[in-house]
Amino acid sequence: CRLYSIACFLTLKQWYQRRVRGLKTVHDHDNLIKDLQLSKDRTMLVTASKDTTAKLFDAKDFKQLKSFKTDRPVNSAAVSPLKHHILLGGGQEAMEVTTSHTKSGKFEARFFHLIFEEEIGRVKG
Repeated sequence: CRLYSIACFLTLKQWYQRRVRGLKTVHDHDNLIKDLQLSKDRTMLVTASKDTTAKLFDAKDFKQLKSFKTDRPVNSAAVSPLKHHILLGGGQEAMEVTTSHTKSGKFEARFFHLIFEEEIGRVKG
């Protein structure tokens, strides 16, 4: 069984349940990693970061597969279980969304094609 964690908010770590030390460490983001999600089949994982990117990794060898760039911090990301899509939620801090005008934080959900890394849609928050 493999476990995944974020260390010091900047480093992605992979652990094996029978070992105390981590198996692999990746430092591919330039700012805080806000979220980590596994795909439904557990073959990929996606990270969301304040560095305005979400990155897709192979869950076994931690090789970066794709990078999705936006113009604002990415608070959360998920791999669609049905289509070749990545969903990103970003903008201002999530806890501030209800206390300020949404245009000031540019909060919105964005959809990217998983293979071509192109934005295919967005929903403003």
